[in-house]
Amino acid sequence: MPTSKTCRIACALFVGLLLAAPGLRAGRVERKAAAIRFARFKVEDASPHEVFDLLRQQARKRDPRGVGINIVYRLSPWGKRIFETPSVNLALTNVTFAEIVDCLHVMTGLKYRYNRYCLMIFDARSGSDRMVTKIYDLNAGVLDSTRTRDEADDIGDDDDNRD
Repeated sequence: MPTSKTCRIACALFVGLLLAAPGLRAGRVERKAAAIRFARFKVEDASPHEVFDLLRQQARKRDPRGVGINIVYRLSPWGKRIFETPSVNLALTNVTFAEIVDCLHVMTGLKYRYNRYCLMIFDARSGSDRMVTKIYDLNAGVLDSTRTRDEADDIGDDDDNRD
């Protein structure tokens, strides 16, 4: 019969795998982006939107499974203007999908992140940056509503006309 220590270790490993699974899947998309290689990639006076569409189509052709990489966009009105403006000129040789995305990031200011299922493209104003968790240490009872607020007035009190 397993001991409680063995059970705790098994549970900890199981929880660790569950928490790591999204990162592993995100790693798969990122690894696929690094594996899809272009002998030559050239665009002139194209919008970032056109370049990402071309990248998505070409990635599907170069993917051995024929799936490619999904690309999702979340843009503010400011980001949409950048996204639709013809401003990209690239002439690259022997580059990966990931390297092209990085070049587009530097050229346009658009941000990107690989998640579990796709490449996400967003701008600084779209609110898609990673969330931050902050932890604050509070003294016991600080959030106890009976200790931190005055007693509530009765609904029928006519003391609303205070001078």
